[in-house]
Amino acid sequence: MANNLAKDENSSKQDPRHIARILVLQFLFTKHRTSHFKEANNYEANILLNELEEQKFDNRLYEKLIEGVEENEKDLDSVITEYAPAWPLGELNPVDLIILRMAIWEIKYYSETPFKVVINESIEICKIFSSEQSSKFINGVLGNLTKEFKMKDENNTNPRK
Repeated sequence: MANNLAKDENSSKQDPRHIARILVLQFLFTKHRTSHFKEANNYEANILLNELEEQKFDNRLYEKLIEGVEENEKDLDSVITEYAPAWPLGELNPVDLIILRMAIWEIKYYSETPFKVVINESIEICKIFSSEQSSKFINGVLGNLTKEFKMKDENNTNPRK
């Protein structure tokens, strides 16, 4: 069983979509920092890839996530406000906020990724870059959001899981 867990963990870390999501988080975070701290640098994917020593990532997902999150930030933030009303956006850890924006964009606008995958990826990335407590918070927000989307999908002919 331990070997299977290690294999699953390693395969997730080498999954080009997983790597793309990490790169998006890092890109959006550095962009967030540069907007708040003028001396901070904004790193592009190639610089991050060199630091991660990774070559393979899902470039299509990477580009769609960045574009989608940036273009829909106000809508994504309103969803966060609706599903986490006790947490004002300005008080959220910036990493958690970006992870939520990414996940909500995938849930709302990117039907290629099943809900379970979005939630699992968000939790795993949160555990790496934030905290165990934050991963529980993100799980709760996304779990409640996907319940609503699943009910809507039940009325469609091509539901997501």
